[in-house]
Amino acid sequence: MGQEGRVEMQRFRVRVKNERGAAIALVALSMVALISAIALAVDVGMLVSARTEAQRVSDLSALAGAGILAINPDDEAAARAEAINYASMNSVNGDAAVVLPGDVDVNLDSSTVTVRMIRTETRGTPVGTFFARVFGVNGVDVATTATAIAEPSGPGSGTQCLLPIMLPDRWAESGSDSQTYVYPGIDDSWDPEIIDPKPGEIDDDGIWDTYVPPGDPEGTGSDPTGYDPDVIGTTITIHKAGGGGGGMNESWYFPWTPLDDEDQLVDGGAGAARYLDRFTNCMAAEYLPGDSILTEPGAMVGPTNFGFDDVYNSDPEMVWNSTLNCPYRPSTSSCDYNSTRIKPVPMFDPRDEPDSGRKIVHLRNFGNLFIKAPQPGNDFEAVWLGLLPTAPDDEEDPEEGLPKRLRLIK
Repeated sequence: MGQEGRVEMQRFRVRVKNERGAAIALVALSMVALISAIALAVDVGMLVSARTEAQRVSDLSALAGAGILAINPDDEAAARAEAINYASMNSVNGDAAVVLPGDVDVNLDSSTVTVRMIRTETRGTPVGTFFARVFGVNGVDVATTATAIAEPSGPGSGTQCLLPIMLPDRWAESGSDSQTYVYPGIDDSWDPEIIDPKPGEIDDDGIWDTYVPPGDPEGTGSDPTGYDPDVIGTTITIHKAGGGGGGMNESWYFPWTPLDDEDQLVDGGAGAARYLDRFTNCMAAEYLPGDSILTEPGAMVGPTNFGFDDVYNSDPEMVWNSTLNCPYRPSTSSCDYNSTRIKPVPMFDPRDEPDSGRKIVHLRNFGNLFIKAPQPGNDFEAVWLGLLPTAPDDEEDPEEGLPKRLRLIK
């Protein structure tokens, strides 16, 4: 290689060394930028997660407060306390959620509860950062708001799509004043006054149970003895007539068949197959207090078991949330009153107790039930959701008797 070649080679080696140094510098700068981007992504992701958790706390706490208004519509203090308590059972970014009394607004006129979940530097509770601390940002403010309402579940009469079982309406137990709503327990049977007793048919204690229908049509001057709003959220056991021994009690169910205005069979008539089908397929007929239905003979134990299973399996995800006092859908973290497991049930005058055969019985009331998971044996559990309206055109209070549903409106 000549002198000229050696000089050229030397120049080439210098260029390679210079480019190698530039590449190292470029890679170093790129790594800094990449690490900074990753750090920013980590902090941003953490803050987004914290805000989502804060919003969840606001949502559920507002629903919890509104749940109190669904039962006690005038108890502002209890609604605020329940919202605060429910928030304290949750966390945001690993820290216990704190909602102060001033963070909760309760509006009794609109039956709404607003909850603000606030974590700020001013309060000394900002959401802490990780990598951003390098740039002097130690915390970021996060604030969320939610408003929930307890509102009537619907304007209709609520007396369509009834379960094909009926329950006795509630009565006041022996020795109690019907005004005080002393309800029978699971073992307290219906003990009516015996008019013109037959030989051997003697009222042994001289007192008897009392039933006053809705609206007091008989003019007794007493309040109706049926279910009142305080019972909403109570789990009731339903079992076949005669279950548990003794006389008729409030948990006995009786299968029935629809009748028309002329007391003729409709909707496919009687029988086990049609009875089972009515658990999940809506009957078109609409019923009001005083309307007649026909009892089916026996307890229809098999079809009833299958019917309740069908209702449960139509929406198995749903559970009863005792904190929010509502049917709850875990997948949406919210109360849901549109579930197919919420079923209206008719109730009859206990003085008109069905017998073992077919008998025409007059309905007195209607309620809403949330059907719980199947139980072993022939018993069923449901949560009482309140009475349905029996006079939807009542101008004084068209929403009276409607069960309340909870929903977020903001």
